[in-house]
Amino acid sequence: MSERPLVEVLESETIVAGGTQKITWKLLKERVWISVSDTPGAVVETLDAGPGTVWERRIEMRLELGTELERTVSRPIPPRRQSALDYLEKDTRGSGRRVSRARYRVTARGRLERIDRP
Repeated sequence: MSERPLVEVLESETIVAGGTQKITWKLLKERVWISVSDTPGAVVETLDAGPGTVWERRIEMRLELGTELERTVSRPIPPRRQSALDYLEKDTRGSGRRVSRARYRVTARGRLERIDRP
């Protein structure tokens, strides 16, 4: 039996115009998406948060070839231009977010190959 490749991903939350951008990873296990940090045997390392970074962490885990992962990027929707009066009257709490997802598959040597190219 060959050894499962070591896979490394980074998750983070950073400051961007209009709020924060969050990058997270999940993997498909028995037809259910779970956080990579909840994977048995995963090693989670909190990294130093530099300027503009709220938090950042590296997750290393050994996965079977062909395991599917999903990277999610959530960022604020850029605010539209408006007058000062409109800005003051509008409730901006819970402003919208743009979420993008990309799927990957584990290949040899722990490389991730994108499988959902548009």
